[in-house]
Amino acid sequence: MKQIKIGVIGASWFADLWYLPVLSLHPNAELSAICSEKGNNARLMAGKYGIPRSYTSYEEMIVTENLDGVCIITPNRTHADMVLTAAKNGLHIICEKPLTLNTEESAKIVDAVKNSSIIHAVNFTYRENPAIKKMKNELLKNRIGNILEADFEYTGDYGIQSSPGWRGDVQLGGEGGVLADLGSHLIDLAHYLFDGSIRPLSASTQILKRDNNEKEKAPDSVFFAAKLPNDAIANFQTSWVRYQGDRGQTIKINLYGDKGKIKLLSTEFGIQLSIQDERNETYKWKETEESGEENFRPWRLTPGNEIWKWIDRISSQNSAIQQPDFYDGHQVQNVMEQILQLSSKQNKELF
Repeated sequence: MKQIKIGVIGASWFADLWYLPVLSLHPNAELSAICSEKGNNARLMAGKYGIPRSYTSYEEMIVTENLDGVCIITPNRTHADMVLTAAKNGLHIICEKPLTLNTEESAKIVDAVKNSSIIHAVNFTYRENPAIKKMKNELLKNRIGNILEADFEYTGDYGIQSSPGWRGDVQLGGEGGVLADLGSHLIDLAHYLFDGSIRPLSASTQILKRDNNEKEKAPDSVFFAAKLPNDAIANFQTSWVRYQGDRGQTIKINLYGDKGKIKLLSTEFGIQLSIQDERNETYKWKETEESGEENFRPWRLTPGNEIWKWIDRISSQNSAIQQPDFYDGHQVQNVMEQILQLSSKQNKELF
């Protein structure tokens, strides 16, 4: 089978954690080139993974290399230009979430790939959480009946001491802050689990004052209520200033039906799903006494990784392989924009 020549745009710690290892493992992926703004990180990653060439310009890399596709792993404000440039050159694309800064940009991207042969994806990683997949299956089987209420939470504590780099900077990461960083995953999971878009009803945000830095800061925590596609009410909360101890990060999803409930808990100690109805069952994955990445996302170096699936889609042209794409990214972007608008309106009413 033909090797898929891949260029990587961005050489951060997350590229090193989530993209480059799995691209190195995939039998049909060929890591051809990598670039970073100043070039130092790209050279380091090129040496570590045996990538033949490194660049400081993604445009030069795209024009020079005979690539099949690109991975975009850069600050949010750069996504739209990079995706549109790659699409103009007919490259397949996988982009980090969120897809863009706003729906104007994401609409342009959707329009650019519409009616094209470009295979595109957004790295919403948690659809492959084994408990999420089990939860989806139980919902399809109507295990707990009609959903009446739901709670969604994704929290961390890496923003307590200081705003988390460009993600907390409005100019680089956009106005969403933690909503774009962690909350976008919750929105995508709600869309995936319930086969439709949620509709925000109310929202509030919090920005911590840590220092006198003049940079405009994005929200550190976001709370919002929304209607699920079946009109049930769901509460969402996301924060990077919620103390975690040794857990690292926490995802909680509770679904309440008229015949039972499903509870998911995922931390760096492991993943657990419990279903409470007449049968009462509990499922556990990778639970240990030590906190670690492999407990929180055990599918990272497997064919379940979205990057692996994207390569599979390109190499096999198999339309049956399902993963979140630019249309999903645009849908999430639209919901985030509504949440921020609701929050802004309510803040004005309060003060």
